Amino acid sequence: MDGDPVARPAESPPAPLHVHFGAISSDMPGGIPVTELALQRACAATGEIVVRAFPFGRRRPDESLLERSLERLADWWRYAWLTLRERPDLVQLNTAFNRRALVRDVGYAFLARLLRQRLFLKLHGSDSDALATRSRFWRWMTRSTFAGAAGIGVLSSEEKHDFVAAGYPDDRFHVVKNAVDATPFARAVWPRPGPPRLLFIARMVEGKGLLDVVRAARILRDSGRDVRLTCVGDGPARRACEALAHELGLGEAVHFTGFVPEAQAARFYLESWILVLPSRAEGFSMSIFQAVAAGLPVLTTRIRAAADYLREPDNVLWVEPSDPERLAARVAWLLDQPDAMAAMSRNNRALALAFAAETVAREYITLYRGLCAKPGRSVARPLPLSGSAPDGRAQAGERVAQKAPR
Repeated sequence: MDGDPVARPAESPPAPLHVHFGAISSDMPGGIPVTELALQRACAATGEIVVRAFPFGRRRPDESLLERSLERLADWWRYAWLTLRERPDLVQLNTAFNRRALVRDVGYAFLARLLRQRLFLKLHGSDSDALATRSRFWRWMTRSTFAGAAGIGVLSSEEKHDFVAAGYPDDRFHVVKNAVDATPFARAVWPRPGPPRLLFIARMVEGKGLLDVVRAARILRDSGRDVRLTCVGDGPARRACEALAHELGLGEAVHFTGFVPEAQAARFYLESWILVLPSRAEGFSMSIFQAVAAGLPVLTTRIRAAADYLREPDNVLWVEPSDPERLAARVAWLLDQPDAMAAMSRNNRALALAFAAETVAREYITLYRGLCAKPGRSVARPLPLSGSAPDGRAQAGERVAQKAPR
């Protein structure tokens, strides 16, 4: 019939992308295996991504230099062989930005350029000192590694700002999230039963602030508050923290659990009242965002991903590192405001929906398709070692070096 609209055939869905994921073994400690396995499963469940995982990075915490070097050579060979055999649309390496990682990743970047393979580097943390270096060698290593990548993912806007300020192209960096599995916290209730229990859960290294948390616990108990502190994790600072707790006479008010497998960590979030993490350096802290999923009020420092997603007083109270008196005062204020704690708990459980694996997977799929649609790569361009930047900014090395102690 004249004038009838012409029926258009339904558009077929885009072909699935074949993505290879390189991540450390699930047996290794830390949050990378947890978040990346959840992301891979969610991507595969959409039907839009064909997932393949391959070994990458360290296999054991106690590897010798020789073992690590031989494994790296074998990994480069396997990566090249898999790429030539299967020709994935994209390879994602879950890595970090520091000198040790650069030594490894520059080989993957070289092979990606040689084999014309699209490579996405997801940086689970970045070292400001490595970015601020004036060493020509390390600046060349950074440039060579980034030049082999179609895109670079960072876990906070602060990190992207630092790389761009150092002279690397803005469009190469993408702020991405980690996936947080809220399933283990589905039975969380508020208020929590029992006496107030503070939770510190992280690798026990000096920069995480556990000594300050122990001192704050002593201050709180001296003020007449029957608070308990649970310290979950292990690391080189544990012995000093245990010694301080003993010296301060905290006795059974402080409990050190030692290393706890990820599958058994949920109960500590469910038993606690407040997460306390006055860290000097964080990326996308899985401790913080798992606490959010568990509906815990959070006390932490305003840096990196926490600063991007948490708001005071809705989700968090900000604290400064190396200030146990202020930390104790913030805890005391929360304990005296049960309505504020309850609201924070509700808000955090609602916020956790933004980090659900299904939601985050959709964001990554959009990013992957955009990277695969790009015809070529631009070469990363760091600022010169001396003089001013073309736009008149101060030298990037100097600016970032000033931020490093934060």
